[in-house]
Amino acid sequence: MTTAQGQADFNLSHRTRAAIFWNTGIVTLISIGQFGVMLVMVRLLNPEVYGQYGLLMAIIGFLYVFSAQNIVDFTLQVRLETDAYYQEIFTTSVGLNFILFGVANILALVTRAWPDYASLEVPLHLLSIGFLLQPGRAIRIAMLKRALNWKRIRILHGIGAAFSAGISIPLAYSGAGLYALLVPTFIVPLPFLYDMFFHCRWRPNWSWNFDRLRPALKFGANRQFSGLIVTGRRLLESSVVVQVLGFTSFGIFGRAIGLAELVCNRLLSHAIEALYPSLTKLEPGTERFRRVSGLVLLASAWLSIPIAALMGQLAPLIVRLLYGDKWIDVIPLLGWSMALAAAGAVYFTLYKLLLAHNQQRHCLWSDFILISGTVISLSVLLPAGLIDYFQGLLLTQLVLVGFTAFCLCSGQGIEIKSIIHAIVAPIVGTICASVVFLPHYMDKPDAISGAAFVVIKVFLYVLIYVGVVRMLFPHLLRALVSYMPSPLLVKRLLFLQ
Repeated sequence: MTTAQGQADFNLSHRTRAAIFWNTGIVTLISIGQFGVMLVMVRLLNPEVYGQYGLLMAIIGFLYVFSAQNIVDFTLQVRLETDAYYQEIFTTSVGLNFILFGVANILALVTRAWPDYASLEVPLHLLSIGFLLQPGRAIRIAMLKRALNWKRIRILHGIGAAFSAGISIPLAYSGAGLYALLVPTFIVPLPFLYDMFFHCRWRPNWSWNFDRLRPALKFGANRQFSGLIVTGRRLLESSVVVQVLGFTSFGIFGRAIGLAELVCNRLLSHAIEALYPSLTKLEPGTERFRRVSGLVLLASAWLSIPIAALMGQLAPLIVRLLYGDKWIDVIPLLGWSMALAAAGAVYFTLYKLLLAHNQQRHCLWSDFILISGTVISLSVLLPAGLIDYFQGLLLTQLVLVGFTAFCLCSGQGIEIKSIIHAIVAPIVGTICASVVFLPHYMDKPDAISGAAFVVIKVFLYVLIYVGVVRMLFPHLLRALVSYMPSPLLVKRLLFLQ
């Protein structure tokens, strides 16, 4: 390796760690704030409102697939800044989104034909405005991601989230209902638009060149098929659950999924998002890519699996403490939603590694498996209840984990031993932590308050889990700690020196 290449690798590694720190660190603070807002909102709004909100987000999410977001994402795949073509992509984005703005408003008028969905007409008209704000926000985020400037991304995101929270609670308290969830969504893009058009003074020249855009359009079309499958699945799931069980049950379903994704997937997804631009700069099929893939999967599984198991054990206390008694129907669903989130976190990691490894076709096949499993679960298991439906989704996610792991291994993107280490170690540690500190202690009447019990349980659980992993898998833990902030201090605390 030449001195220049070594220096470039060092700079990339340093910028990647800084990106992960800023992305996960600030997102943690934002998530804590949003979590606090959610605790207030669930006490002011009823499950039916959350059910309506979930269906609206599924509809808008499906329409967003036809926007130029997938073309914008191409800017993260190219290695040279001159190949990003921001001007042409911005022109394409504006044109597509004006069309989607009209489609959303037409769809809102069509909802009048179905009495069950007529209440969604005005909210859909309102949400259509978001299509006009998306192009500038998407391009600005892509520019900052290419520069690995996650510090600025998260600061702008935090400003938008803070103003959004400041609006949502007063609206909910004043009786705005569904609009307390919808109106704040327009606040988040505004700091990015200000940063792009006023702070950086970037101006579109409205250029468009098909030959220059051809690679981006090809990449976008490929990813659009995947997006159609994923968002179509969500729209199908939302519509069928509402039709079969009603808005209230869908609201309960959404809260179980939301809490599981918050604790298992939120920080992980942002960490991988920060890491992804660096992964695309690694040569596919090389030893370096396989080593990095193994570490990324290791971190994902080692965090998500024990967190999901712990939250499943504490479901009765967690739901009552966070949501209140009117949400107790979430309790029997939370364990299954946590298992689903843990499997989903591992699958998401493998999926992003496949995408970074330029195996888009395998990603598309995995999307087909996902929607097929969802359709079967909706048609066969949902009529029996939400628990049966969760079981079908969990089986689908486990199949997807196996499929994406096989594809990544066969493509020389990861080693089989890395997959085994990533899955076996957290399962062993989780079993030991769960057995040593049994969950039945929470049933002792008046022995300890619910909140204190959760704190003690979490502390002992983490202590036992880390201790087991330290004793049985020290070499894996040492490799993982080496990429953490202040690795020498962490190694001393874990006696890994």
